[in-house]
Amino acid sequence: FEEAPPRVKLGSIRSVAVSSELVFAGVPDQPHVLDFVCAFPERARLEVAGPSGVQARYRLGDHYWALDRPAAPGGERPRSTELEGETRAAVALDLAARRATFLWPHGGTFEGEGTTRTCPVPGAGVLVATLARGTDELVEMRAFDASGATVVRLVVDAWAEGEGRRWPERVRLLDGNQTVWTETTTAFETDWFHGD
Repeated sequence: FEEAPPRVKLGSIRSVAVSSELVFAGVPDQPHVLDFVCAFPERARLEVAGPSGVQARYRLGDHYWALDRPAAPGGERPRSTELEGETRAAVALDLAARRATFLWPHGGTFEGEGTTRTCPVPGAGVLVATLARGTDELVEMRAFDASGATVVRLVVDAWAEGEGRRWPERVRLLDGNQTVWTETTTAFETDWFHGD
């Protein structure tokens, strides 16, 4: 933990926790739950829970881990695995894209004009945000790896608002032009406690 930078606020936000219901296009009758928590600057956790168990990816400082827990109890307790190489870069891009999307426009240092903004993700690739013409409203977030391949594509279909903030209410994860899942935000909280 000594490598993790001290916590700081992002604007007036210390941290954020987002819960969503996921509906996979291939199994619409088996909803999953996605929880995303991040504290600034370099702490994040993404968990997808469903009938088969929980898949977690998380970050602390420059380190990224995976932890997959099966739904059935018993057996050996799973351990976290530190990620390296392309897998590490893909998780870094996934977490960065989600942070940028749910904290738009404060979730990254974006530059550009017109309907396109870009933000580097050091050691992983770049985020490219597409805005609605004539506004600053985010409509799509893509994450590209160092080779230029799309790793993450999030399309924002609807926004919610409350307590002076806006956040995506409905988001689709796409692979190419095919929807992988649709997520509907069920909770959006700031100043969430995020333990290391």
